[in-house]
Amino acid sequence: MRLQIRLRALSFFATSLLACSNGATGADSGANDASGGDALAPVDAGADSITTLDASDGSLVDVVDAPVDAPPEVSDGASDSPTDALDADDAGDAAPSCAGNSVGGTAAVKGPSASQTDADQTFRSLTVSLTNSDVVFVGSEGNGIFRSTNGGSQWTWLRSGLRTWGLAGSERYAEVWDMAFDPTNANTIYAATNDAAGPTIGNYPSAIGGIYKSVDQGTTWAQVNCGFDSARAQAVMVDSAGAVYASFGAGAPTFFPAPPKNFYDGGIYKSTDGGISWKKESAPSGFEKTSIWHLANKGGYQFAFGLVGETGLLGPGLAVRPAGQAWALSQTPLNGVTIAHFAVASDGINLFAVEQNAGTLRKSINRGSTWTSLTGNQFNGPIAVHPVQQSNILFASQEKLYKSTDGLATSTGTLVLTAPAAIEEIAYAPSNPLTIYVSTRGLRVFKSTNGGDSFVEIVNLRATLVGP
Repeated sequence: MRLQIRLRALSFFATSLLACSNGATGADSGANDASGGDALAPVDAGADSITTLDASDGSLVDVVDAPVDAPPEVSDGASDSPTDALDADDAGDAAPSCAGNSVGGTAAVKGPSASQTDADQTFRSLTVSLTNSDVVFVGSEGNGIFRSTNGGSQWTWLRSGLRTWGLAGSERYAEVWDMAFDPTNANTIYAATNDAAGPTIGNYPSAIGGIYKSVDQGTTWAQVNCGFDSARAQAVMVDSAGAVYASFGAGAPTFFPAPPKNFYDGGIYKSTDGGISWKKESAPSGFEKTSIWHLANKGGYQFAFGLVGETGLLGPGLAVRPAGQAWALSQTPLNGVTIAHFAVASDGINLFAVEQNAGTLRKSINRGSTWTSLTGNQFNGPIAVHPVQQSNILFASQEKLYKSTDGLATSTGTLVLTAPAAIEEIAYAPSNPLTIYVSTRGLRVFKSTNGGDSFVEIVNLRATLVGP
């Protein structure tokens, strides 16, 4: 797992020398940065921002503009009849007018080439619709967002409304680290994105990140960043009532010119109005100095897993709370441990945490009060628990994927996939757990329709859609 954006400092420096006049693309609704910085410059519209790929034969079958006023009809998950993607009663249909909320132009850019990324990571962005196992999204490391609505046979490249940073010809989108559907509206999806630790406004690369919201199943996007101290969003989740939670990683800016502060705290924020406004939640001491990579809402409890902080100190490992109550730091062996991957079973009791690059899986059967450890070279990647049959668990070690049918009572599993690159995320389809998607580095997606007994590659987005 890549350690944030710090290695891009030199490229930020070179880009920013000229970007002060260009800015991040997208029109800032606030005229000026509160610190005196220039407003972000608008992008010229006109280029196509949606491209569709037929994965069955690799052909580009449709290239169209993204009409905001006429989104495609999509199922609302509540009936068989289609519903217009922009429902009038959706909170946040229009981004509120405040500094930090901007809509990028409809002009689309390619984003970085494969050699300009850190292995074309998809992070934890692979997300399946809560109501339709054929609707799947995956984000990228600067190339935008991709969607399939037919189980992977065709893919659409989504960029309308996403903001970019960089000189002409070398622009990039923010990295998409996580995505989450709203259980109260199948058309609404949120994306946690980041480019660097830093402010949400001004002529800074950080300003293209934060939380994006779509109310038309990803066809168009808009930032919903009112109230955030930083734009380094790392995880997002939505509870059953539609309340949205976003976590942010702490860090020092790594770009030039330097922003007003030399360190930006992380934290957990909550919105009860669809992202129109956010309130920072009280969290255990230390969480504001760490990177909160994972959020989960299962079995009436909420979970936040932290990672190493930018200060070089190991941050808290796990905070747990009954939904709606105060966060409490779990006094467990996870504190001070770098947890790169974790999973929570649907009962909110059984937890799994993979220590980064250590080959160690930690398992709790009492909501994190105590843990046991399993070791072996099979544990070095994401882990996912079947939504119903909790004894069925998929876990990865680099490019290899294993299946356990005994709830990891033993550390062994059956090898079910050897991918060409490291596996980054595993996602069960909530509405049909026989369908499982796996994303890997290189922008590849694999699929199983038999509960994880076997997988086939359904698309290589870099090779067939984005290009080299």
